[in-house]
Amino acid sequence: MWSSMTLLLKQFTEQKMEQHSQGALVKYDPYSNPKNRIHFLQELSYKIVFELNRGTVLTATGLVATIVITYRQGITLDDLRTKVDWLREEITNRGGTIAFEGTTAELVDSGLSLLGEFVGMERKLYVPAVSPESEKRNKSILVLDFYRNQVLHLFNIEGIVACALYSSLWSKSGVNKEDLIRECKFLNSLLSIEFVNLPSPHEELDFVSVIGGMLDRGVLDPDQGFSNKDTPSVHVSSRGEGYVSFLCLLFWPLIDSYWVSMIALFSLQPSLSLKRGLFLQRVQWIAEKMHSEGKILFYESCSMEILANTLEQWTRWKMIQIREPPANKPKSTEGSRREARKRLKKKSAPEDPLVQLLPPFDRETAVQKCCSTSTSSEGQAREQLHTHDRK
Repeated sequence: MWSSMTLLLKQFTEQKMEQHSQGALVKYDPYSNPKNRIHFLQELSYKIVFELNRGTVLTATGLVATIVITYRQGITLDDLRTKVDWLREEITNRGGTIAFEGTTAELVDSGLSLLGEFVGMERKLYVPAVSPESEKRNKSILVLDFYRNQVLHLFNIEGIVACALYSSLWSKSGVNKEDLIRECKFLNSLLSIEFVNLPSPHEELDFVSVIGGMLDRGVLDPDQGFSNKDTPSVHVSSRGEGYVSFLCLLFWPLIDSYWVSMIALFSLQPSLSLKRGLFLQRVQWIAEKMHSEGKILFYESCSMEILANTLEQWTRWKMIQIREPPANKPKSTEGSRREARKRLKKKSAPEDPLVQLLPPFDRETAVQKCCSTSTSSEGQAREQLHTHDRK
């Protein structure tokens, strides 16, 4: 096993050295050139994660949790089996592997049994269970969201298209294809920490082909009188409404997490800094407050894991810096020297770094412009889908 892995790594290294040396003035050498080494390790890490995603085996709990949390207002057993059967087929068509060989009815029964206390029954409908210690579904929602994460990477590229589409319209008036691709690229960049879509960070997703595939499958329709290839704009077909709605409900919780985190950046203006842990607590508090007020629909948007990822993204975008706190100057007294020696003897955890805005985002207008990316039409689409879901 180890010898085969070593051989594959050697082949990958030789392939990249040959690829990047073509037409270059200086030979690409990750062994001796530090800059080439960083570039190579980044490509290698992306390749490993990409292949791991391709080899991920999904479980019955992942499929059942995905449908239950999507139809969180309640779903009958027959509908649950029908939806899981459809999802199972979609996963298989995308090359996914499911660790279950029985019928869909058996898969659903197994998933419900394993999810146990996190799925409840109300009026003969399956719903995320109410936690005994509180009258909320928050704990069950987070657990079901954890299992749903198994499925996301198989749908995330088309999910980006669906969310970008609904950020521009809810009606069937159509969206300009060039505008749609621009929105797709922005969302793909926003969620780049969450997913590895390509085996190399230096490749770019071909959203023209993705949209073309959705047109060919009848999920989207072209303008009247135009072919799928030549149409200047697209809209959701009546046949594709259910699928596109499903994609949006998968990925809107993630997008909302980033939106709430960006809103929280206002609290750092104009030149405040806050410890990272305290700032994340503030972001989560804002998210939970907005959820309780109905401004965001999904409690899983309050997940601390996703909110922590948002800070890394804002750092990449040079919106914030995360820096070490300034060192306290020791006083030159005997007592303080003894205290310093005592502190050195203790193995204390490193101090929490500080979060601070970078120019021009230390001005209100710059952050406000970023926040406005989530448009009112997208909010209208969410409300209509949420109403449809309740029915």
